[in-house]
Amino acid sequence: MTPNETYSFLDSCRLLPPQIYFWKPFTKTTIYVETAQRSLLYHVDLYDMTISIFAGDRRSELSEHFLPVQTIDLNSAQTKMLKSYEYVENVTH
Repeated sequence: MTPNETYSFLDSCRLLPPQIYFWKPFTKTTIYVETAQRSLLYHVDLYDMTISIFAGDRRSELSEHFLPVQTIDLNSAQTKMLKSYEYVENVTH
């Protein structure tokens, strides 16, 4: 799965912030999202079929210090959509 596919999947599932944001790749299955209010990481777990969201720690000046915020279990429609990506098919089977 590419970072662009990760972004596309999260956008299709409407899991990204509703306000204006900037995004960039972090890893193949994680994207960095920055809004005016905060910095977030969205990680797609291809094995557990979950989305983990981490927020930048405002108490830390370290840009890479993120704290867990939420884990979302994908529903059956989202899981089916995620498995439609060729790379995911190979990983999950």
